[in-house]
Amino acid sequence: RKTKPLIKIASQNMRGKGKGGITGEKWQDIHLRIKEDKIGILLLQEAHLTEEEAAQIEGNYRRLRILTSPTPGKETSAGGVACVVNTELIAVADMEHRVIVPGRAASISIPWHGERRFTILNIYAPAGDNNEKLEFFQNLNEAYAQDKTLKKPDYMVGDFNVVEKGEDRSSGGDDDPEVVDALWELKLRFGLQDAYRVNYPDTRNYTWRAGGDDTVWARLDRGYIATSLIPYMKTIEIHNAGITSDHLMLTMDIEGRDAPYQGPGRWAMPLDLLDNIKITRLVETLGRKATSEIENIEQRTEEHNAQIILNKFKIEVKSKMREYDK
Repeated sequence: RKTKPLIKIASQNMRGKGKGGITGEKWQDIHLRIKEDKIGILLLQEAHLTEEEAAQIEGNYRRLRILTSPTPGKETSAGGVACVVNTELIAVADMEHRVIVPGRAASISIPWHGERRFTILNIYAPAGDNNEKLEFFQNLNEAYAQDKTLKKPDYMVGDFNVVEKGEDRSSGGDDDPEVVDALWELKLRFGLQDAYRVNYPDTRNYTWRAGGDDTVWARLDRGYIATSLIPYMKTIEIHNAGITSDHLMLTMDIEGRDAPYQGPGRWAMPLDLLDNIKITRLVETLGRKATSEIENIEQRTEEHNAQIILNKFKIEVKSKMREYDK
């Protein structure tokens, strides 16, 4: 089986296996979401999952292949990252899985489209002490600096337990600058950008909230995409996937680089701009200016005539409307 050119990649902090363990409702919900939403790869944090349990889940749900990295000494009770692969959509024959920081960081590399591979780094950063967070990001950076066999990720995703800017917290407060700088060093090493901010540069949104309290929230779960792949990212969304957790799911659709190119299409003015008073006044002003120029033409030339003035008017109106449409 070949990997589909268009892949849906999802990330979810599942906050443990929940009631009933691996045969309970939470893993049933995960399987259902993968099946119905056609998720190719689901990255899990706080999976609390041993290799034996992963094998049992694979036996229960034949379409799933699960690669897990539990927390040493706390395999079933704390932390842990796992990668769930939908074998109906993803080629698993040449798949590579590397554990970089046990229970906290692991990568998966899959054949994608043509000769290209796609590599994802799954992250679950420490939640408590800033020194632990700093050490984690620094150690991860050092691991990639020392081990040249580690593939640089095309997509780094997970629960980072830190925000880069105060706008991603309900309080508006900034996180520890040393921790943020260490995360930035990692992004710079890999050449990554915040994928959600590419599509939503000014939107305040959250992926986690405290104990169901809508007033305390943060966008802790993020995906960082390689700059070169941004044109191939189709969608990225935060949503409630129906999996019991204090975190929401982050999903991204990305298309194979060798897939047939589909252009951006012809720009069309959104009709709601016609109700914008500033726009209508601007168009009236430009229109009066163009009309005055036409009326004051004394002699028509190839460089100065009504058609050229009208075309200039249309270009200016389109340019201004596109600015307002951003």
